[in-house]
Amino acid sequence: MLTRLFKSSLPFQAVILATITGLLWLNVFYQPSKMPGFDSYVIQKGIYNAFATDATVSSVMALLALVLSALIFNFFIANNDYIPRYTLLPAFLYVLFFSHSPGLLFLNPATLPTVLLLVVLINTMKMHDKEDAFVLVFNTSFIAALAAILYPPAMVYLVFIWFSFLVNGLHKWREWVISVLGFVIPYLFVLMAYFWFDRFPEFLVNHIPVPFIKWNAIPIPNTIEIILSVLISFLFIIGFRKVLTVQNERVISFRKRTWTMLWFSFFSFISLLFAGAEYWYHLSLLTIPAIAFVSYYFLNQRKSLGAELMVWLLLIITVLQNTGVL
Repeated sequence: MLTRLFKSSLPFQAVILATITGLLWLNVFYQPSKMPGFDSYVIQKGIYNAFATDATVSSVMALLALVLSALIFNFFIANNDYIPRYTLLPAFLYVLFFSHSPGLLFLNPATLPTVLLLVVLINTMKMHDKEDAFVLVFNTSFIAALAAILYPPAMVYLVFIWFSFLVNGLHKWREWVISVLGFVIPYLFVLMAYFWFDRFPEFLVNHIPVPFIKWNAIPIPNTIEIILSVLISFLFIIGFRKVLTVQNERVISFRKRTWTMLWFSFFSFISLLFAGAEYWYHLSLLTIPAIAFVSYYFLNQRKSLGAELMVWLLLIITVLQNTGVL
């Protein structure tokens, strides 16, 4: 059923996607819950306090960022032969995974960094067919630095970029040096601003990630969110297992994109150590590669009843939770 829906005509798929998105998000505009805070993220707090203090405005901006990211990722993996073209299944899964909790329906500390890191992931997957990827490397590192300035746990993605070099066979010393320069330059501008206003100690506090060790201060998710996380984890495993079994039969670009996305998940997990009490927003980054793997599974698997039931269960529980029924 799910596969058939997202193998139909694109206009019909768009209607299905818009309907599901509406079901997941509509209630937040009528009964908004408490908005996430940005006290630990000075630059984001300054940006959002200027124009997104209203709950409705915050939700609209978060929804626009979500839909845009979903479509960009969908069309990238479809147009690069990772999945069949003319399907919106990855966009559907992206919206579902990133909307599975009412707390995710507002701008949160990971919203804008996630958009930037999605661009970083897409750029690293473009590197495999570039002989001289200097400009792409610089832009990718620069964008990763912007994400890290807004959200310090994202600093570890510089190491992810280096691992993507190994996956994509970029061994020239210039690319490695350029990646460091691209990452450092945004920090230099921010550092100069702190010096100008004589607030250098605050730079160290606000932009250098520190491992979070106060585990007793981390909020425990409720039972529903634990169930949803388990379902998403199982889907990730099922999808990755399918991709892993067929990758040796696929072209080398498929394999390189698979391992690039897997490294992205790994560093998303590592950066959880720096996310602290706001880890729940950060977990969404882990699901981006899962979206590609699960989409591949559904679009290339004849019998997928168990996985399809998990997706429908995930969708039903999410709708009931987001509408306040649960």
